[in-house]
Amino acid sequence: MSGHAGVVDGSTAVKFLQKQQPVPAAASPSSPPRHPQSAELGTVSQLLAGGIAGAFSKTCTAPLARLTILFQVQGMHSEGALLSRPCIWNEASRIVNEEGLRAFWKGNLVTIVHRLPYTAVNFYAYEQYKKLLKSIPSIEYNTGTAAADACVHFVGGGMAGITAATATYPLDLIRTRLAAQV
Repeated sequence: MSGHAGVVDGSTAVKFLQKQQPVPAAASPSSPPRHPQSAELGTVSQLLAGGIAGAFSKTCTAPLARLTILFQVQGMHSEGALLSRPCIWNEASRIVNEEGLRAFWKGNLVTIVHRLPYTAVNFYAYEQYKKLLKSIPSIEYNTGTAAADACVHFVGGGMAGITAATATYPLDLIRTRLAAQV
């Protein structure tokens, strides 16, 4: 995984999947020649890989996301909240005592309903934008240089993020409202 805001580099995923394939035995002279498998992941595989990775990561970080949202909206609910200094441990213990441990994942289903399509679209769009950018003649000529590769990754990641955020923005609004309920 690269550190580009949740964007997973498809070439890394392809290399991993190729390492998982068993090495075929040497072909005998009488057997027909084997064609190497394509290094490309299919559309459905890319969408599933991105979606599942995003849903899993959001489920793991849901307690911290809930605390963050509560701290962000804390001042809007009461005047006393402005006087007290916020403490993550106090807020976490308050949630456990008043609402139970499962309350940390309040709104997580909606988060997953948002994150699964977001990361699926992001992962798929990133790969498609990379292909598109690499087909531009001036970039195609310089493929392999650090500047051209950085440009492709940067612009492709940005365009993929814009595409995914635009497609899933309404779900993000619903998720935030549910998680902010006290």
